[in-house]
Formats: sequence, C-alpha cells, structure tokens
Amino acid sequence: MGDSRDVFVYEISTDTKGPVLDTGGRGGFDNLFITPDDNVLIGWYARGNGRYQGVELYDKSMTFRRQVAPALGHMDVTRDIDGEEVLLWINAGDLAPPVDCQNAVVKIRLSDGFRTCLITFDWSQAQHVSAPHGSGWFFVSTYSSADLSPLSSWPKYANEILQIRLDGSEVRRLAHHRSRPFDGYNYTPRVAVSRDGSRLVYSSNYGLQALLGNLSGYTDAYLIGLRFEENEAPLWYSCDWFSNRLGLHSGGSATPAMTPHAQAIFAFTGTSVRWIGYRDEWSGIAYVYLDGELKTTVDTFASPAQPQAALFSIEGLPAGNHTLAVEVTGDRNSRSRGSWVWVDAFDVVSDDGEVVRFEQDSPAVFYYHCPWFASGLVLHSGGRAVLAMEARAQVGFVFTGTAASWIGYSDQWSGIANVYVDGIFQGEVDTYSAPYYQAQAVMYTVSGLPPGTHTLVIEATGRKNLASAGTWVWVDAFEIPP
Repeated sequence: MGDSRDVFVYEISTDTKGPVLDTGGRGGFDNLFITPDDNVLIGWYARGNGRYQGVELYDKSMTFRRQVAPALGHMDVTRDIDGEEVLLWINAGDLAPPVDCQNAVVKIRLSDGFRTCLITFDWSQAQHVSAPHGSGWFFVSTYSSADLSPLSSWPKYANEILQIRLDGSEVRRLAHHRSRPFDGYNYTPRVAVSRDGSRLVYSSNYGLQALLGNLSGYTDAYLIGLRFEENEAPLWYSCDWFSNRLGLHSGGSATPAMTPHAQAIFAFTGTSVRWIGYRDEWSGIAYVYLDGELKTTVDTFASPAQPQAALFSIEGLPAGNHTLAVEVTGDRNSRSRGSWVWVDAFDVVSDDGEVVRFEQDSPAVFYYHCPWFASGLVLHSGGRAVLAMEARAQVGFVFTGTAASWIGYSDQWSGIANVYVDGIFQGEVDTYSAPYYQAQAVMYTVSGLPPGTHTLVIEATGRKNLASAGTWVWVDAFEIPP
C-alpha cells in the first residue's frame, strides 16, 4: 500500500508483486498487518458486520476470507502456543461488546474467528498491544488521560506496562510510565516488543518538557530487557574446564581443559587480540577460530614451563565486534605427557589503540563443553539456543530475585532434565512434545524464594520417555520477573 488505496503483498524473496485489492470507494482503511502465514488483515474505518467494515482477513492473493472483528482497534498478530494464527484486538470500539468483556484484549483465532476474552480494563484507560513471535506472551501498555494520584482512586493497571500469557492465566506488572500533557495520543507509551520477546520499548516523558523547558513534543524511549540469553552472563556451563589458582597466572588464576571439543570463546571489540595461556610439558594442541573461521593450530607444549605466554595473536582486524575461540583437540605432540590447553587471559587493542586485558573469568569469556551444541534458528529467543543429550551436562543460571523461569524448546526428540535450585534437587522435567514443537516454551518456573541471590541449574539426564525419539534438552533463555 503506497497510495492509500491499492493493497497487495510484495514477496521480497522473489521480488514479485501479488494481485491488487483496489479499496477505492470503500470508506478507507487505517492499518494493515501481515500474519505469520502471510495472510493480510485490513482494518477499515467503518464499523459493523458487513463487508469493508471492522477488521477483515484476506489471503496473500487478496482474496477475502472472513471478517474477524466488527471495529478497528489497537491490535497485533502472533502465533498461539498451539501454532494457530491469532489476532490480539482491543475491543474498545466494538458497539456491542459482551457484558463481561468490555475495553478488553480479545484473542481471535484467525482460522475460524473464535474469540477469547483475556483481560479487561477500566474505561478510563486506553491500551496498545504488542506480541512477539510465538513466545506464549504478549505485552500491553495502558494510558490514563487524567492526572491520577496515588492518594485517591487509582484504577487497576493504570499507566503500566504489562506482560500477559496468551491464555490470560498470568499478568506480570513490569513498569509504570507517566506522560504529559493529558489526553494526547502522542503521549501514550505505545509498547512494542522485539520479535524474539527479549526486549521491549515504550515512551514516557514524566512532564519533562515543562520542567526542563523542552519542546512540547518531547518524550523519552525506555528499553526493558526481559531475558538472559543462553550465552550471556550470569550463565555458566558445566564442562571439563577447571580452575587453577597460582600466583604465576595473570590475575592469580587460569582455566585448563583436555576434553576434545571443549571451547573457550571470547567476544571483544577491537582491531587486535592476543590469547594468553600457560604451557608446559603436559600441554597439548588447540584449534583457534576467529569469527567462526579456523585460523590455525597451536601446539602449546613447552619445556621448561612458560606462564602468561602469548599463544596466539592477530592484528589488523577491521574495527568492530569479533569472537576468538580456543578449542581443545585432545591431541599432543610426541614429547608431551598430556593434552592440556590453558586459558589465562586475552589482550585486546581497542579501536582507539588502548591495550585492555580480560582475565579468563571475565563475563566476556564463556566456556562450552562438547555436550552443548548451538542452534541458530530464528524461532529461538535471540535467534540462538543450546542443546545437549549427554548425561550430567549442566547449565547454571545465577540470579537475584524471588523467582525465575527456564525457557526452552521441545519436540519429538526431546528428553528428560533434572532441575536444581540452590543445589537442591527439585524434580524431573520431561521436555517431550508432540505432534507439534514448542519454541520459547516455559519449561520450569520456581517462585516464592527468599529475596537474594540464587542458582537455577538444568541438567541433561540422557533419558527419555518411550514416545520420544531422542534425549535432547534445550536451553534458550532464562526469565526473572520484575
């Protein structure tokens, strides 16, 4: 749609334009949506149950399929947990809403138009809704046009950012906002969530244009991070990387391993990097990768021993972000009595020429053991997850709060995991799912913990139920409520 009249689907992958729907003389429309299955939703200005009224569903050839709502409303589309396409629609414009479902978020199944009332709001509030791709959640921002006071009546959920399950069973109250002047669309927070559900943004100005003398259109944008991804601190992976504390190491400690395929991965920003390690008569051979490309093989054997040795360096990198990976091969030369590979530190020359050292226990360095594999499918939170099927492979999450959730993936090849909280076994979780897979699924939630720092550990058991074809256990992300 470029002329406010013709509507068609343009296929980017094939550079093709589909059939055109001419909306001339139809009363005009306000918005368009592409659904997960490439259908089209058109929101018409006219209200009612006839053609070219409310919200209508078309296929990608712009063939009319059905009306799904009788009036325009703030809305978004996503997949439900069963894979069905659904519309999340604010029904404030409905001329005849159900008595128990007014000014509400309504979930509409696009395949047949079936409606489910998820949550209702006071009529003093306006809402916007945003849904990530198939996460089982959606987000709502509310806006009150009056100057609410905590000392008087304050309607439930007023001026808040909410996270709500797609079945309406849980509401998480994430944040408050407050904008001035009142009763203006431009000052509504208009929450929007990223496709993977890991971040959301909203606007608020807290009246600062008046307080600071800024222009009346002034507003700020706020970003909320909702998840810890599987490769972010404060996560750790069980593996055969050990801790060695001796004064001869940089920072007083170093990390050795001898299990084949165990990796230490360092993420950095700069034009030069150096791997610092320990080498002696028991040291073995390592692969070194830069930005995923194998650069060289390094024999770390030395006699006599050499602490804080420069085992690999590279210069002249383009300015920007890079990764350096050190992988244990399990091999050694004929003179060595072992195959140990040591990570002590990494030196980086930043874009401005400064040399910065990162110790081996820096959050910028993370360690993989061979049982944990990476999956880069877009259906995962952040576009990435890890999976393991070897018994006793673990992922640990360190968090501060009273609750946490493990986000994973389940399908017909998924197995059984053990869950530990603060070192105490909590039970088994069978992650098998059929006939449909479940991406970004909540696999386990612990709540009611005393305030403070806790650990949540997921451990692959190597076991499965009889229906499963595999024993894979997936870790996609972790969530902690605000």
